[in-house]
Amino acid sequence: MLRILPGRKKRIVFEGWWGQKFHCNPKAFYKYMDKEHPDYTCVWSLVDERTPIEGNGIRVRRKSLRYHYYMATSKYFVNNVNFADSYEKRKGQIEVQTMHGTPLKTIGLDVPGDFPTKKSEKKYIRKCKRWDYLIVQSKFVADLAPSAFKFENTIMDTGYPRTDILYS
Repeated sequence: MLRILPGRKKRIVFEGWWGQKFHCNPKAFYKYMDKEHPDYTCVWSLVDERTPIEGNGIRVRRKSLRYHYYMATSKYFVNNVNFADSYEKRKGQIEVQTMHGTPLKTIGLDVPGDFPTKKSEKKYIRKCKRWDYLIVQSKFVADLAPSAFKFENTIMDTGYPRTDILYS
């Protein structure tokens, strides 16, 4: 029902580790946007909407009615894992996957036993197909991503946003 509402071109929803924390690459991305592009509205999806955040962002409880409103009407999404299954991407929405660690282990579909049924595997692939951009920290990960996530969109081997501060 909320998907019939008009979208907002200058709104971004951020989420870190299933809404558990204000941290990692989404936090670094958010801090940049909050400082350099104050004309954008930034929304943080959090399991506990009382979790403190920096800057001017709006905090919303993950999976609440307000969460679904922002998911249905925002233009951009930034996450380091995946958004809730209830999120159905609209045409024109853009999702950026930042990842959250260094995969010096198996990841995604390459993890033995992580997907005990074909249904669970298909559900995972469907989430990964929502990503328009995948930010990775190395060529090694860029080479792994297509098979680990069945990812066919743009891979950005730019390094992690959270380490940009080391270069500035």
